[in-house]
Amino acid sequence: MLKTLSGFLLAVLLGASAVIAQDAQLRSLTSGQKYKIKGAVVAKDDDNSFVVRDTTGVDTRVVVGPEASIKTKGGFFGGGDRFASNQIVRGLYLEVEGRGDTTGNLSAQRFASTKTTLK
Repeated sequence: MLKTLSGFLLAVLLGASAVIAQDAQLRSLTSGQKYKIKGAVVAKDDDNSFVVRDTTGVDTRVVVGPEASIKTKGGFFGGGDRFASNQIVRGLYLEVEGRGDTTGNLSAQRFASTKTTLK
C-alpha cells in the first residue's frame, strides 16, 4: 500500500513539474537564413511585432517589415485579399515567411491566412 501511494505521489509530482516547465521557448533565428513558420499568434507587442507559436510549441517573434505582403490564401493565381498588419490578432492562425534578422527575430516578408480565420 505504501509503495503504491508513494508511486502515485511521485507520478503526480512529475506530471505537475512537466506542466509548470512547459513555458514556451522563444526561438532565436540565424541572421539571413530563410524561414517558413506556420502557427497561431499568441502575443502582440504592437502593430509591427507579435509572437507566433508553431505546432511544436516553440515561439517565434515576428517583425512586420515595411515591404511585407499580408494576404489571405487563395484567389485566382494565388492572389488573395490584402489586409493590414493591425488586423493580425491573438489566435489568428497564419503562415509567415521571411529571414532571420540580427536580433534573432523573423523579419517577415510574406504572410498568408485563410479568409475564414479572419472572420
